[in-house]
Amino acid sequence: MVKGLVNPAHTVDRDFLDEQVCTDDGLCLILDDDFNVDALFSHVPFPLIENELSASDSATKEAPKANSHAEKSRGGPGLWQDQGVPEDLLPAPKAPTLSGCTLILDDSAQEISSGLWAGGTPLRLLRLSKTAEALLDDLLAGIPSEGSGAALARRLVDSGMAHPRFDDSPFGQEDLTVVIPTRDRSGELDALLWRLAPLRCLVVDDASNEPLALARVCAAHGARLLRSDAPLGPGGARNLGAAHVTSPLVAFVDSDVSCSAEDLETLLSQFSDPQVAGVAPRVRGPHGARLLERFESDASPLDMGTRRSIVRPGTKVSYVPTACLILRQELSVDLFNAELQVGEDVDAVWRIAQAGWSIRFEAGTEVEHPARSTLGSWLAQRHSYGRSAGALGRHHGDAIAPLRGAPWVLFGWGAAALGYPGLGLGLVVGSAPRLAKKLEGVSETPEQLALELTLRQGLAAVPVVARQLLRSYAPALVVAAFFSRRARRSLLGVVLLAGLGRWRTKRAGLDPIRFTALSTLDDLAYCSGLWRGALEERSLRALRPALTVSD
Repeated sequence: MVKGLVNPAHTVDRDFLDEQVCTDDGLCLILDDDFNVDALFSHVPFPLIENELSASDSATKEAPKANSHAEKSRGGPGLWQDQGVPEDLLPAPKAPTLSGCTLILDDSAQEISSGLWAGGTPLRLLRLSKTAEALLDDLLAGIPSEGSGAALARRLVDSGMAHPRFDDSPFGQEDLTVVIPTRDRSGELDALLWRLAPLRCLVVDDASNEPLALARVCAAHGARLLRSDAPLGPGGARNLGAAHVTSPLVAFVDSDVSCSAEDLETLLSQFSDPQVAGVAPRVRGPHGARLLERFESDASPLDMGTRRSIVRPGTKVSYVPTACLILRQELSVDLFNAELQVGEDVDAVWRIAQAGWSIRFEAGTEVEHPARSTLGSWLAQRHSYGRSAGALGRHHGDAIAPLRGAPWVLFGWGAAALGYPGLGLGLVVGSAPRLAKKLEGVSETPEQLALELTLRQGLAAVPVVARQLLRSYAPALVVAAFFSRRARRSLLGVVLLAGLGRWRTKRAGLDPIRFTALSTLDDLAYCSGLWRGALEERSLRALRPALTVSD
């Protein structure tokens, strides 16, 4: 039996798994070349490649801990201060198989040799037997999973190498209640309630200045209205609404989101998986003519990208916003931390993952969220996002780390940022020989495969790491630039790589010059909030890279 990914309790897995291996954790700074770094808290974009052994090594090593797979399904060990299930959350049910679904391969999944696959979140290498390959062909061809095929489907879905499709849904519109927290915004609420008909809607008035206007809108649409005279904040308002929901599912939708009943209904089939706690659509920026609107249309902080994904810390989609999110009502009465005015959605999603649940991001369903109207309010929004990272670090430990990887790889990127690209490249590529040793017996050419994987990962990581350096460590880079010409050139390179890399990944319609300028302002505003939050918390946790060392 293989250590780590294969759970000894799931003996059916041996029907289709020859062996599973992993690469060196120093390699895994980036999942693939379309890595989503534009999420609100994308400063955890560097998942570890899981520390698993080939079958030939497993007999000589210590047996895996019983909860190793559970830890990895939540994003890997070390991402949580407390590895236990939060006391106020319902623990996820155990479902070792996933029946009744077909599969779609993730864009990261690639067969690099016969039966040997790379991909998933975190990135892993997986070798399938002939039986497993036949089962996978059936699942991709539209034959629903059952038996060993259901066990294979569960493994691929939980690893992020594939995504499930269900023909039917266990829930309908009658099983869903929409909770809409708002403060004033009666016009936006009126438009939203029109689009959500005939769904059952519950509006939470969070101490509006004009409560009668909201009451008239709710009466016109038959929506239930709850009012709090004292401001509760976004988390507290959602908790108040959720406490009055009796349906199996609750959809949290912000009052300024453009969303229809049909949009929400398309997401319900994912609840066919009993381990799925929530499903979120893609939240896009507006399609407007103003400069900020054009930028937000391509690079909204709420837009998790074009590719569906499992959601958990340390993956390509580390969280989803509660601007539009459907959850199981039974999860918790007080799911959101009312003390957090920003970042409460990140906190909730990570706590759900900590309890062993999955959340799905379904990019095929799109809703729209408006951009800030002025440059000042837009920058203030980004600043507040960064500021909340300090409090999140207090609750979630290393999950908030801006960079994660082996020491020599992080030192390599640091050297490159300070103007020593040769040294940096050498340190990053230096992990290839260690990776080659782990690929012996898996590939006929382990050295070549190790070098190819290392270079692919390293090159893809360049713009991502550049942006992380800018949005997390800009003050240090600026100070260094005052004293060194080399550091000044390096700072310019970081700015260009971060902005142009983001422009290319987003396939932005805005020209690269203006996009890069706004992207740089975006990152610097976030960075100012990040450092302010660290000072307020009197902790460097949100700024400290997480170092990992392989066995």
